[in-house]
Amino acid sequence: MPSAANAKCEKPASSEATDNSPIRQVMTILEHKIRNLEKRKSKLTSYRDLQKAGKELNGDQRVAVAKYDEVNQTLEFARELSKQVTAVATVAEREAKKQAKKDAWVRYTAETNKIREVLLVLDCLMQMGNTEAREDFLNGTNGAAKLTEQDLKILDDL
Repeated sequence: MPSAANAKCEKPASSEATDNSPIRQVMTILEHKIRNLEKRKSKLTSYRDLQKAGKELNGDQRVAVAKYDEVNQTLEFARELSKQVTAVATVAEREAKKQAKKDAWVRYTAETNKIREVLLVLDCLMQMGNTEAREDFLNGTNGAAKLTEQDLKILDDL
């Protein structure tokens, strides 16, 4: 029998989480790294303050305090890298939107041309019902190609 404790609580996906492009994945990784480095820097700052206050730190804490500058530099590097990746992502998204708009225009133009061709053919076939045009095609006069009665019947069937 399922219980409420066994139910999985899934949080709704954000718009960034649903975009699994490689650049978005890199941005997510950098955000996590920055958050972890900020936590570590905060902890090291508290150890440093304790050390300045004269409290004795154990060996691991002293080693950690010695790495404060390294953590701070890594944090600054990660922030700068995150800004650059965000800028690249913005440019890439802008270019993708431009390309999508261009592709949509090309499709629209192609469809419009197809419709134009169909309408021209339809108009030609409708003109074949005109007796003067029919006579011109049967006789090959007024610039019309000479067609047989059978050819005209085939066109009528269309």
